[in-house]
Amino acid sequence: MKLSDHEAMAVISGLQSYEHLVLTPEVALLAADLSIQYKLAMADSIVLAHATSISEILLTLDHDFLSIPGVNVLQ
Repeated sequence: MKLSDHEAMAVISGLQSYEHLVLTPEVALLAADLSIQYKLAMADSIVLAHATSISEILLTLDHDFLSIPGVNVLQ
């Protein structure tokens, strides 16, 4: 699916309204630990590490997170 320039700019504008989290060395190290502990792919562990670092519950549709505390997996 190809977006027009106008549609692409609308998407970018919408995304800019969300908070952006920086992958700090501390979050990266936490992600590595979580990846090993829960046998997660690195991208999944980075998402979980960010949620953990700001004391938030991770809400996901990804069933790889089913047995992980602090994660709500929507069915």
